Amino acid sequence: MIKKFALNKIAVSTICLVLLSMFYFLPSHKNINITTNINKNKKESIVYLLDNDNYVSKVISYYDENSIEDLIRNKIDILTNGSEELSDFKPLIPKNTKINSLKIDKDNLYIDFSKEIKMVNKYIEEKMIEAIVYSLTEVNGINNIYISVDGEKLDNYDYPLTRSYGINKEYDITNLFNLNKVTIVFSKNIDGLNYYVPVTKISNDKTNKVEIIIKELKSSINAQNKLNSYLTDNIKLVNYNYKDNIMTLTFNKPIDNDSKLLIEESIKENYNVNKFNYEVKE
Repeated sequence: MIKKFALNKIAVSTICLVLLSMFYFLPSHKNINITTNINKNKKESIVYLLDNDNYVSKVISYYDENSIEDLIRNKIDILTNGSEELSDFKPLIPKNTKINSLKIDKDNLYIDFSKEIKMVNKYIEEKMIEAIVYSLTEVNGINNIYISVDGEKLDNYDYPLTRSYGINKEYDITNLFNLNKVTIVFSKNIDGLNYYVPVTKISNDKTNKVEIIIKELKSSINAQNKLNSYLTDNIKLVNYNYKDNIMTLTFNKPIDNDSKLLIEESIKENYNVNKFNYEVKE
């Protein structure tokens, strides 16, 4: 009995030592994580809600449904009624708005709402459309959104609505010709939880989109607007190549993982990229 007790004690001590070693050697710096709650028993669903600084923000909710139609209805319900797990964010569709019907045809989604959706405050109507379009095009295979109200097309919009509509738009233009529209993804933080904020910059700048993305992720102005990017001013984009859905980026210094995540999220909003390669050339 004493021998067995001693062996058990040694085993427990050994396990504790191993666990302590793991915590000691694991890095303390965490990568960006847009998850606001962890629930391993449910599926993740990306939705776009309004944060406290009025940015339409990319966050994760959870759902039980299995079909694409159920997923779409779940997203619209959160955009209308909010969610307990996302209590720091505000829904954008007016309360009591219902889905009259929805139809999926190839990569097109036709969704008809009840008249309550027209009660949206005019100052956030554009953000509501952004949230609907970006939330629903997160569904695999859905690229084009058509919105109607009680069977009538919602006016003042060019259909189909796609992610090219933009989100959290910022304008820096001198004329209405040759506009360059680039979406850059930043991160923000609420009570230690990180999430993404995409911002579409619209300008007359003829610079390539990749160069604009890197420039904006380095900008101190965005930091003043509470948008984090992690790229420091001494990081330089030496070269880039986009071929066969592969983006190769060459910098003068190694890029940390947090910066890579924002670079990749930003580039994916503007290019169809399946793989990223990073190179360093001083």
